[in-house]
Amino acid sequence: MSTQADHGRELVPRPEQTPEALRSALAVVAPGRLPEMQRTKDEAFAQKALRELSAVLDEAMQTVRT
Repeated sequence: MSTQADHGRELVPRPEQTPEALRSALAVVAPGRLPEMQRTKDEAFAQKALRELSAVLDEAMQTVRT
């Protein structure tokens, strides 16, 4: 999200790479995209949770088989 002016300076400073800082920056430069960001964040968290739950299930199944 580097927005460069003609003079080589950023129009908006690059935010820290944290969800809150990114959300705050997006609220300034493109507030209409906040719902998209939230959906993307929710999907990413859900996929990570599913991978972790699947790993737990795989481990449990392996224990039962042995």
